[in-house]
Amino acid sequence: MINSCGSTSLEGRFNCRAGKITDDEGIAMSSRLCPPSTSTTTAQSHYSHLPSPPESDACINSPDTPRQFHIAQQAGMAARERYETLQRTSRLLPPNNQQQSLMLLTWDDLCVEEFLGMGGFASVCLVTCPKLWKTHKRQYLQRKYNTSDCLDSVDSSLLPPSEDSWCSSSSCSGSSSTSSVRTNEEKYYACKCLSKRTIEQGYRQQQQQQQQFISLRDKINLFLNQPRSLPIPRWISPQRVTFTYSEMFGHASFLLVAISYAVDDHLQLRLIAIAGSSAMLVFTFFHPHGRPLFLPFKWNLLFILLNSWRVARVYFDRFRGEQFMSDSLYRNIFEHHFSVMDKTDFARLLRLGTKEIFHKGDVVVQQDADNRYVRLVLRGDLNVERDGQITYMLHEGQFISESGLHAGLGLRGSVPSCCTVSAATDNVEVLRWDRTELMRLLELHKSIERALKAVMSWDIVSKLKSQRSLLASGKITDVERWTEKRREQTLARYKAILQNMLSHPDYLNKRKGNLAKYREIHHIEMSEHVIALKEMDWTVAEFEAGVKDGQLDADKLEKKTMGWKWWIHSWWNAL
Repeated sequence: MINSCGSTSLEGRFNCRAGKITDDEGIAMSSRLCPPSTSTTTAQSHYSHLPSPPESDACINSPDTPRQFHIAQQAGMAARERYETLQRTSRLLPPNNQQQSLMLLTWDDLCVEEFLGMGGFASVCLVTCPKLWKTHKRQYLQRKYNTSDCLDSVDSSLLPPSEDSWCSSSSCSGSSSTSSVRTNEEKYYACKCLSKRTIEQGYRQQQQQQQQFISLRDKINLFLNQPRSLPIPRWISPQRVTFTYSEMFGHASFLLVAISYAVDDHLQLRLIAIAGSSAMLVFTFFHPHGRPLFLPFKWNLLFILLNSWRVARVYFDRFRGEQFMSDSLYRNIFEHHFSVMDKTDFARLLRLGTKEIFHKGDVVVQQDADNRYVRLVLRGDLNVERDGQITYMLHEGQFISESGLHAGLGLRGSVPSCCTVSAATDNVEVLRWDRTELMRLLELHKSIERALKAVMSWDIVSKLKSQRSLLASGKITDVERWTEKRREQTLARYKAILQNMLSHPDYLNKRKGNLAKYREIHHIEMSEHVIALKEMDWTVAEFEAGVKDGQLDADKLEKKTMGWKWWIHSWWNAL
């Protein structure tokens, strides 16, 4: 069908109104968009009851130029857009059926819809379709004579001329009278089928162009959200069960999280949590609703990064632990003295320390001097003296200046030394830790703290055995003086610990129970505790309150003295 502008049916009306095509281009446009006879689209199968148009009326020669092809393509897209708009905004459906599938409308209904809305395309069909022509006559006469009787036999001359009436022949002009119009049902159906095919062909071409430029994300999205059916026998369930891979990722995520709660090993827990969060990433980004859920996507990405960092730290610590174990000296210390500690914790402890080498006669720690280091003997023997009297000897695997660490007294800063420690053999190797850095390491890693307490408890026992061995060896000539100096050394060590705690109000009140435990282990009487307080100008009441006028804060003084760079470096090393 050719309208008054020389264009065909629906797409011709859209483009001729805008003045975009000529007569020849309109003819070529409609003919180019005729699809193959084997098309099996959804819309064609829905309207399969319509007669096929005659080839002479529906299809003409194909476009000869790229411009004609482009115009035909744009016309099909415009027709498709108008087609979908009519389906969404149709007034022919009942009010309670507006939200249902609008594909129930037939092409006759769409022609009437055009007549009710715009009037252009319906004018062609009113001339060529007896059904719509009668409907138009009936509605016109009902309004004019206010009657509802059947008016099928009313002469068409009763109707006024229409400005939009067109002939069924391409040679007729728009000024022809409606009374002289002869209906041509074949051309009407050709007009309908041509419009339908034009729409579907333009839609297919548009989709083909989009598929050429489809992104990788869209391809993955189509693959993951494509509905699939489970092959369930009908005797189990007659209903069809469908699923998508995106939904399976969502179910797998929650399942993995549930499994991680039942795992005891922290490394396995983190690995399962990473797998669950990764599955949730896929589900939230390729969501079945078609839009990514960026809020849970970002949070799960953060959880993956945190857990991945912790897992990487564990494997990296294990790697460095194996490197430390390759050294026979460290491997021997670990096997004989630190076997209760995990290898990764032992490697972290060694990494924090600094190795020192002393020769015979070198002084490691001087009596009554401030000492801010804790040391571990790796190789060799050392003498411990109080006022020139040897009280005991230190051997491999024993600690120097631990200052109540076995009792939970995690002292920071400097502690006055209660004795002099010197090398008794040549090439004595010790590992040195800064006391503040070591305490921060133990605060951040409780597993190291628990294992180190167990190691130091055995260290106390071994020191007592070395004292008995020293007494039995005959090196002690004056036993009474040796016993007296041992007792003085114990009391001096307790006073040094007490002095450190009084200068750190941050943990004075928190560790009074640990201090009482230390007094019980080393048999320090309450009277000796009171004497030590008086020597430092403290009363028992002030000690119990934990506050005194003019009390120093060694933590603030240490930060000011050592500098903020050292303070940050100490925390960084503890990590």
